[in-house]
Amino acid sequence: MSKKSRDLQITVKEEKVMYQGQVIEGTGLYFGKKILGNVIPNKKGGYIGFLNGDENNIFKAKYFDECVESLLKEWNLHHN
Repeated sequence: MSKKSRDLQITVKEEKVMYQGQVIEGTGLYFGKKILGNVIPNKKGGYIGFLNGDENNIFKAKYFDECVESLLKEWNLHHN
């Protein structure tokens, strides 16, 4: 049996994000009140995304939307 697909309501909030011991202006992605991950600007251009609490597994992308999409795919793969 296959799972039914369902729409997820994701909220994007501008906030301060802790990354490698530094506080950086970034974006938090939330599913209800639960944080899924964060996206921050990369110093070399583009964006870095990571699941909440996992700075070892990062996603780099040229555009913000690509980084968010990669983060959501990874979260969906491991948490659904």
